[in-house]
Amino acid sequence: MENLKEINIRSHVLYASLLAGMAIAQTGTILIHAMSVYDYLYHLLRERKVSIKSRFTPYTFSIGGWIKKTDIDKLKEGLKSLPALEVVARVPHRKEKHKIPIALSNRSFFKPFELVVELYGIPHYFEIDPTPFLAPFFALFLAICLTDAGYGIILSLLAYIGLKKFKIGEGGKKL
Repeated sequence: MENLKEINIRSHVLYASLLAGMAIAQTGTILIHAMSVYDYLYHLLRERKVSIKSRFTPYTFSIGGWIKKTDIDKLKEGLKSLPALEVVARVPHRKEKHKIPIALSNRSFFKPFELVVELYGIPHYFEIDPTPFLAPFFALFLAICLTDAGYGIILSLLAYIGLKKFKIGEGGKKL
């Protein structure tokens, strides 16, 4: 409960400084930054209020989990039939120490190469997915290796046929 009061006080102080900054700031960058911080604190306060309210009533429950960004709208649409339900969805902050689950999502051309990335280790939530960068080079080097192996097989077969078909002297056999 103290945490909620502290967040509430911080958001009001920030709002007051935001109003003061609006009078002072000529450029919009400071104002935009202050508004985004206020917005973050406001939503954090709203989330805490919902969390506290849900703990003290016998007819409510709280579910926490992870969902893809692309599926949030589907979830909210599916839960619209329950009008009293409050859904809070937020993106984790960089400083949070959760182990955020990762789901790679690439275009169909890059899908087969996701396996290679998974073998080496999936990137963290705030890192870049290397699959599109890895795919062309992996395909190129695989093609080089396969053609090199094919070339070696063909040369071995030709050498075997040549040894069986032609008579080779003592000097040639030593090679």
